[in-house]
Amino acid sequence: MPRLHPSRRMIATMAFAAGMTLGGLVGWNPPVAATEVTVSGSEKVIFDSDVSGCDNHHLPDSPARAFRNAQGKMVMFAPNFQNRAFVGYGFNSLKPDCDSRFMAAGKASPDLLDDRTWLQAIYTNDGQNVYALGSASFMPYRHDMPCKDRTKRTDCWINGLVTLKSTNGGKTFDYLGNPPHHAPFPPPKPYRDDRKRAPSYVTVTNIISWQNYLYAIVWRRADNWEESRNCLVRAPANDPSRWDVWNGTEFEEAATLTDAGWSVRQT
Repeated sequence: MPRLHPSRRMIATMAFAAGMTLGGLVGWNPPVAATEVTVSGSEKVIFDSDVSGCDNHHLPDSPARAFRNAQGKMVMFAPNFQNRAFVGYGFNSLKPDCDSRFMAAGKASPDLLDDRTWLQAIYTNDGQNVYALGSASFMPYRHDMPCKDRTKRTDCWINGLVTLKSTNGGKTFDYLGNPPHHAPFPPPKPYRDDRKRAPSYVTVTNIISWQNYLYAIVWRRADNWEESRNCLVRAPANDPSRWDVWNGTEFEEAATLTDAGWSVRQT
């Protein structure tokens, strides 16, 4: 039975872990030496897809992210590609909303990254304008496209991270830029139908704000586990469409779009 946990543990632990990582990578010293997080209360199921799911596809498929909209309501996403939300005034009153907040176009073109997208990182400072990073996937099986020696649906799967924005408190989202200009983190290498495990930017932590920048940590999957890694990324708070990646010395643009396609930093 799918479960979403209503304690603040999920949100508080994510924020603390991200802050500690930022401190280690960008030279920021947290104002306190140590922070303790105490979990109180018992686990409670707030969503059972068999009981209150909107349809057979309504299953949590991404980490839970929550914010307050301009009306003071909590809006929480733990979505699949239909990107439905849970809405209430607190965890105890969250109810599923069956309206899709965003749906990618389902295009059979891996270069566009507009097949299926999951909202995974969310930031707002006013509850009205809401920015998001989404995990955008392309799987050829969905379009009856070839994949050499395929044995499972995820073979030849390729993935990137894209930017989105809502101007109505998270009721609907649109890409920040027309595909493929919406992708600050496209797949590091072009799609091929003979490569089962494609290098990809797959998933992202929530977004935190610090000194006029937005920060997150993204997971970059290599074609082998040993070279896969987490990357610290940031964007100007006044332009969340522009994301850079930390290279060990400084932040630099993760990718540029040229006439020949994406040029992605490989190291």
